[in-house]
Amino acid sequence: MDLVENFVNNNNVTGKDTLEILEAHRKSFRWSKEERVLDIGCGPGDATANVILPSLPEGSVLVGCDISDGMLETCKRHVVNGRLTFKKLDIQQKWLNNGWENESFTKIFSFYCLHWVTDHRQAMQNVYTLLKPEGEILLAFLTPQNPIYNAFEILKQSPKWNGFMKDIEWFCTTADTTSFYTDLLKSIGFEDIQCYLKTTKHRIPSWTAYIELVKSINPFLRHIPAEMKSEMIGELDEVLKQQDYLGFEEDGGIIVDCNLFVVTAKKN
Repeated sequence: MDLVENFVNNNNVTGKDTLEILEAHRKSFRWSKEERVLDIGCGPGDATANVILPSLPEGSVLVGCDISDGMLETCKRHVVNGRLTFKKLDIQQKWLNNGWENESFTKIFSFYCLHWVTDHRQAMQNVYTLLKPEGEILLAFLTPQNPIYNAFEILKQSPKWNGFMKDIEWFCTTADTTSFYTDLLKSIGFEDIQCYLKTTKHRIPSWTAYIELVKSINPFLRHIPAEMKSEMIGELDEVLKQQDYLGFEEDGGIIVDCNLFVVTAKKN
């Protein structure tokens, strides 16, 4: 089973939080009959098609984008002619000159994606460039206060794995995320900025399902030689069992605390 299929089969987290966060902010947005919306980091497109699209006014157009060719291939099953399409985009690339028009979206959303970004300034500058004047954004991404990040940090200390884990700084590890992001967005030109922390709880049916989900989003596995992958997964399994933010139920279910950073803002 490849990593994309693993993610599709074992991820029951992102859709629930996407719906909850979107519903919490719907009334504060200004809606027209024909919105043009971008979903950054759409993954396999499930939440894009089943949560975001139904929440939009009937005449709206939604574009999902992702950096992964494998995810975009899976997205093809969700295409709705005239309403929902998918394109490739690295939101932190330096130049948006590959088929993306400036000021072409009235709203830009992103759920469970931006914790993988290394250059948040470039990413937010690109968001600002793609957004129309008076356009609005809604972003939600993981903070480092989660079991997977903590496990990565521990494994990184091992000489065996350190050389393969150069991108752990992807998570936004500032001491004060709220101030950092508020100041960043202000400096780019955003207004009406709101940033807050949110904790949600999710039940994963089994430890095996949880490990399969972790494998599917582990950004370091692609750097690990094939003969060492099972060893790394085994060590990650043991380290995860010792982490905070995880609860274990008698029937084998796992309760995961997801600590999210949520951002809304408007382009002037």
